[in-house]
Amino acid sequence: MQQLPTVFVGKPQDERFFNLYDVEGIKVYVPKNTIAVKDEVKIYLEGKWMFQRLEVDGLDLA
Repeated sequence: MQQLPTVFVGKPQDERFFNLYDVEGIKVYVPKNTIAVKDEVKIYLEGKWMFQRLEVDGLDLA
């Protein structure tokens, strides 16, 4: 079964299982067991003003 990135508001229940990153002032928690293509995941904001969204590149979703 393929897992897709999911966004939740707030902190995870147990932060020990996550790495914390700051993306342009937004706290992003990424599970420590995340598999990256070429050992790199890119998280960034796309769009303008209130139409911005988080984008993620480089995850191995297989």
